Amino acid sequence: MVADGGARLVGFVTGGGRPEAIRREVAELLPEFMVPAVVHGLERLPVTPNGKVDRRALEQEADRRRASALARPAGDVSPGHAAVTAAWREVLGVVDVPGDVNFFDLGGHSLLVPALQEALHRHTGVRLPILDLFRHSTVADLAARLARSTTAAPPAPGAEPPPSAGSSRRRRGDAARTLRDRRAQEADR
Repeated sequence: MVADGGARLVGFVTGGGRPEAIRREVAELLPEFMVPAVVHGLERLPVTPNGKVDRRALEQEADRRRASALARPAGDVSPGHAAVTAAWREVLGVVDVPGDVNFFDLGGHSLLVPALQEALHRHTGVRLPILDLFRHSTVADLAARLARSTTAAPPAPGAEPPPSAGSSRRRRGDAARTLRDRRAQEADR
């Protein structure tokens, strides 16, 4: 395993196994911080002149594959898919967001889910329940969930998002205090 230019672990395997299946198996055995973000297959590992694994060559290969993936045209990506990808990039601080990789495998954690909810709301105009973000934890699944939403219209450029539940609770609290103050004043008369 090596760290690529994006400061994430990248694994390399030989022997013809399916890299994503191997990654899933490793994820079951190792702590989360030790699991590579992506696993690539190679015919053979590069070696230095003295026979050791050439880590520099692996780092260069990881960087080359990452650049190749980023340069690859997105194909027929729906606006919802692009919006979810943009939200994930914003929250996770990563450039490469594959459509089929779990949010938590890319470095996300439960404390980032509310930030993801807000970012998705800004990018799509839809505020999904937090539980949906746990249930649909890949870009593809989340984009499909957004497509099923009846209010999936993106916000107008420069438009303010509707107030959050917290701000409406504050307004209700302010109104209750005002009413309470009025009643106290009337009782004093």
